[in-house]
Amino acid sequence: IEKDEYQAFNYFRAAADKSYPLAHFELGKIYANGLTSSKITVNQNLRLALSSYLKAANNGVSEADQEIKKY
Repeated sequence: IEKDEYQAFNYFRAAADKSYPLAHFELGKIYANGLTSSKITVNQNLRLALSSYLKAANNGVSEADQEIKKY
């Protein structure tokens, strides 16, 4: 199965828009590190990463708490 970062990013964004906590966590990881592929470039954005992690943590994603501690 071929990876499609562009489609994955769009799925995570759509799920986050519907308030799925794990989607916020995954978006946080993408924003924290940036993402570059042949189809998409997402620049590192620590403000958006922290915002996404906070939304995830506030909705029960314990892994997000660990990421927030890095800020």
